[in-house]
Order: sequence, then structure tokens, then C-alpha cells
Amino acid sequence: MSLTLGQAPWLFVLLVVVAIGLAVWSYRGTIPTLSRGKQAVLTGLRALTLALVLFLLAEPLLQRTDVQEEPPTVAVLIDESKSVGLMAADSAGLTTQLGRVLTEEALGASAQFYTFGSRLMPLAADSLGTLTYEAERTNIASALDAARDDLADTNVQGVILLTDGRYNTGRNPLYTAERYPVPIHTVVLGDTTQQRDVVIRRVTTNEIAYVGTELPVDVSVRTEGYTDETLRVTLLQDGTVVSTAPMPTRGAGEYTATLAYTPQATGTQRLTATVSRLDGELTYENNRGSALVRVVENKRRILLVADAAAPDVSALRQVLSTDPNTEVSTLTRKAIGQYFEGAVPDLTTFDLLVLVNYPGRATDPQLAAGLSQAHQNGTPVFFLLGPQTQAQALSGNVFADLLPALPSRVRASSVDATIVPTPAALRHPIFDTPAASAFDWNRLPPLRINESTWEVDASAQTLATVRIRGIDFPNPLMVIQREAGRRSAMFLGAESWRWLNVDEDLDDARQLWLALLDNTVQWLTTPEDDRPVRVEPNALLFTGDESVQLSGQVYDESLNPVSDATVIVNLQRPDGTTSPYTMQARGNGLYGLDAGSLPEGTYTYTAAAERNGSVLGDDTGSFRVGALDLEFRDTRADAGLMRQVAQRSGGRAFALDQLEALPAHLAVLSLPTRRTEAVIETPLWHRYPFLIAIAMLLTIEWFLRKRSGMV
Repeated sequence: MSLTLGQAPWLFVLLVVVAIGLAVWSYRGTIPTLSRGKQAVLTGLRALTLALVLFLLAEPLLQRTDVQEEPPTVAVLIDESKSVGLMAADSAGLTTQLGRVLTEEALGASAQFYTFGSRLMPLAADSLGTLTYEAERTNIASALDAARDDLADTNVQGVILLTDGRYNTGRNPLYTAERYPVPIHTVVLGDTTQQRDVVIRRVTTNEIAYVGTELPVDVSVRTEGYTDETLRVTLLQDGTVVSTAPMPTRGAGEYTATLAYTPQATGTQRLTATVSRLDGELTYENNRGSALVRVVENKRRILLVADAAAPDVSALRQVLSTDPNTEVSTLTRKAIGQYFEGAVPDLTTFDLLVLVNYPGRATDPQLAAGLSQAHQNGTPVFFLLGPQTQAQALSGNVFADLLPALPSRVRASSVDATIVPTPAALRHPIFDTPAASAFDWNRLPPLRINESTWEVDASAQTLATVRIRGIDFPNPLMVIQREAGRRSAMFLGAESWRWLNVDEDLDDARQLWLALLDNTVQWLTTPEDDRPVRVEPNALLFTGDESVQLSGQVYDESLNPVSDATVIVNLQRPDGTTSPYTMQARGNGLYGLDAGSLPEGTYTYTAAAERNGSVLGDDTGSFRVGALDLEFRDTRADAGLMRQVAQRSGGRAFALDQLEALPAHLAVLSLPTRRTEAVIETPLWHRYPFLIAIAMLLTIEWFLRKRSGMV
């Protein structure tokens, strides 16, 4: 313990001496004259009072060191996932064993218990008997991180991790173990040998299907412990069998059966695959799997219009036809008003009009007017300049309403050029490919660029310009337009077939061009959404332990964002009951809802937005909450991973039958206590006793003066 002053000690002593001198001087002669005893008492009271005042003014600080010893703490993390539950069901004494071995007395340290699945949860030491092993996911890395953060202020000296090592969520725990501040001692729960089981590993199919079009569904099944068994794989939609197929097996391994599904109605359809059960399986919970398919009305129909045959036309048709969900028709001019494919089809039945080598020298004005009218009615148009395209024909009024750019000065000459994406292009969905931002566009063969001057519409956007002989020019090469519910795109480079016929070392360039074409078609055919209220689930399928979240947007009649609306979502559960929820505003017309975890089943919802008593609009939708089978896809304990986690963190790995040796191992380590020293400072000038003492001294002095007859 020590005492320090906020001022220099010599100055304090000097002032105290001066104060004593003042006290002596004030009582050297009094009226009436006092005896020496009374003078001494009054002088002492005055001097002591002044000294105390000076002492407090010097800001005295009393310091003392408090030493504490904190015993070691061990965090015990118990995996409560379903995969561990399979083993626990076969070992009834597991909970009893854990309760006997993992005690503070046995461990020689303070124990903090936790359970974990997808997240870490604290557990009372006397609640080990309440373990249910029902967690749908296992995230070992997250559990280790959460335990470290929770015990950051304690003398944690180690972690005991009890798990089967089968993580199916989060990052690899090895990365966490390498940087972990304390040793991790692992205890492997479960059997490291593969049990007899039949598991559906994957159900794979397209996310989008079309009504009346057969969709292949691949079901991958893994078998362990069986030989020469013929399984039967069945595909169901909402409980109704739609396809079945035998699956011969020849021992342990993974097998795939392809089943067919032909959707009959639009909407989100849930497909469930099951595989026949065999005697002696570890569990039947993994004998099923599911997938969601969004079914739309029919295939995308594209009409390719050309005034003359050319390599560009055949190359583009070949590319568009590779998509199995696209139906491509062509219309190639034979003579004025005559076409090789026959009569002009109904243009309103197509989802996209692609114009290549069009218009030509003898374009049918009736077809041109029909194309323009179809575009006015909302059909998107993709124009690609060809070697026989007559640029001067585009100056007419028909094409003024059809294209996002028109020639202002027509020239017949052309020149080789390469593509230069604009900064806006790399932020646009059309150029949204992994290679687009870093690709060297000069590697592509040059295109033939017509030297006409093009005037881009004010509402259009230029995504690419040209580079001629190494010099960049602002001439548009790719232009898009989105106006009044209509979309159009222009590509003003002829002979793009060169980009498909390149050497193997330029295959990445070929793939990039294919991706750009696909993205352009996707962007053009994406329907305009002018709904004032749009509410969608963040996923079509939520797992049992996932939080169900919905996102919403609200707009007024001019499609301006509305941020102060009240959005009510009525959620209809599988049992028919309805629960209302209010979405939270997030600004700029965006809204969100977190409904938490919901039971398994299909849910539908209606959402309505109101502001100031007026209804702005509504929306409907559906989603599904399914049981999660990740825990049953591989039931074998991963002892190798647990050994590496222990080694990289400085701990030791134990098998379950070695659990009794764990306390002895910790005893050998002699987990240290933590000695902490805390300096406690007490500012004495804040303490009331000193003020009380000063007041009492002044009172006594005043009382004695009055008794002595002094003024």
C-alpha cells in the first residue's frame, strides 16, 4: 500500500509549514488574553484544519495491490447432432460415462459445458442427462470459435471436444485448430468403420422445367456392407409416384439411377426420391432425398430472321439450339415475300426475335412492320449486324421504333476491330461472367465493323465500343435498351462466327462469347416486373434448423420506392392455420421478415402493403421447410480429422474407450492457475470522512472561542 500526491511533496510540506505558522501567528495575542493551554489547543485545531485542507488540495491517492489466483478452466464441447445420436442410441451408457468422467473433481479444473450442432449452447453440469442429439447440422469450427470468445476473460487452459468429426456446415476445423490459443483434446464419438447402410447422397436435376417436357432426375445412392443387392429407386411428387427404376449393386460403392419426370402444372414442385430398405441398415432416415423444381409454362421460343444466308446466321442458330430449353425457328428470305421455311409465322408466339443479316437489299416491308409491331407489344429484339446487312435500310421509321441505335451517316466500307467493354458493362448482368473482368479482349479474332456513324438513343446504354489498330474509339459495338416494358439489344460487329472457330488455346475466349450470348438472351427474355409489391422467400427450400427469411419491395404507381409502408404477411402453415407477420422496413423501399425456424411442410403466404390507409398492392408465394438429412449422409466417425485437430492445437486425441484416461492426462499437464495483480487506487479527496473531520475541527474551534469570550 502506498500514498501518492498529485502535487510535489516538497510543496505540500512547505505549505503545511506556512499553515502552521499562520495558525501560531493568529493566536499569538488574543482578546481577552487566553492561557497558554487554550492558546495551544486553538492553534493546534487551526493548524490541523489547514493541513487537512492542503492535504485534500494536493489530491492524495491511496494505492494498494490486490492479488487473486484464478483456477484453470476447461471447456467441454459435446456434439449433439443426429449423427452422434445414432451412436448414442447404441451406447446407452454414454451419458452416464460423460457425467462420471467429465467432473471438475476428475478434471482438476473448473469445467464449462457446452453442446453444439449448428451453434454453441451453454449446458449446466448437472444437465448431461438431457442431451437429445437432435441437431440438424454440425459446425465444429464455429463451436470452437464461440467457446474461445465466451471464455476470453477466464483462465481457460484447454478444450475437450467430443464429436464424431463429421462437420457439414462451416469451414474446416483444422484451420481453426492451427491458430487456437489453447490445446484441443478430442474424443471421437462413434464408430470409425462404415456401418451397413444405404444412403441417398444426391438428387440432381435442372432448377427450371417446362410443362409437358420430360426432365431427367439423377439419384445417387451409396451402399456399404451389402453385396449383389438390387435396390429400387422411386421418384414421387407430393406423395404420388411418377417414376421408378431398379438399381443393381455389386458391393460397396456409389450408383446412379436416372428417372424421368414430366411436370403437368406450373409452379414450384417438390420431388422426393426414395430407395428400398434393406435389413440391418444403420438408419432408414437417409433412404430419401429431395429437390425443388420451378416449372414454367413452356420452352423459350426464338425466331431467327435473316435476309440472306451467311456463316453468322448458321453459327448463331447452332449456339442458340444447344440450350435444351430453347426452341429455335428460322425465317430466311428466298425472294421478296417468300421464305425457305414457308409462310411468316405468328410473331406474337415468340419470346425473342433475333435479326441477323437483316434488313437486306429486298426486305419485305410487311415483315418489317410486323417485327416492329411485335416489339411494340413487348417482344424483345436482338439485332446482330451481318455482312449483308443494309445499314441505309435501318434509317426508316419502322426501325426507329425497333432498335436502340440507328445510323446517322451511312458508309459501305468496313474495318477490322476488337471489342472494348465499357465500365458500365462489367457491372451489367450480360457481362457477369467470372472471366469477363480480367479477360484480354485483344485475344479474340477481330470483327468487321461497318464504318457508318451510329446515333445511340438517349434511353439506351452502350456496353462495348471498338478498338481499331490499337486505338480506342467511342463508336458503339454493343448497345442495349430497356424502355416502357420493352427490351432490345444490338451487336454491331459482323463475322462473330470467328469467335466460335478458334484454336484450342483460345477455348476460354470461345466460352466467353458463348456466355455473353447466353446472358444477352437471358436478359432480353427476362419478363419486366412492374408489380408494386414483391415479396419472395430467400430460398425455395429451407432446412429444419434454418431461419425462414423473406425479402420484400414496395413501390408506388410511378415505381418509386416506398419506405414507410406497413407490409403484413399472412403465413399459412401445413396444418391450415394462418399466422400474421409484419415485415421490417430497411430503407429505400426494401423490407425483410425473419420468421424463425418452422416445422417441416409446404407454406403459402399472402403479403399486402398499406400506407395511410390505402392499399398499395399485394403478392403471394410459397416455400417449403424440409427435414435435413445431412447428418445421415455419412455416419462413420472421422478419427483422422480429430487427430489432426488435436495435434495442430497441441492437444491429444482419445477414442471413446480411452475417455477414462483423459483426466489423468490433464493431471500430468498440471494446468496452471492464473495469478492476477490488480492495482486499486482510492482518491482520498473524494472521501467524506475528511470533509467531516474538517467540519468537526472548525466546529470545535468555534465552540472553544465562544466559551473563551473571543469574537
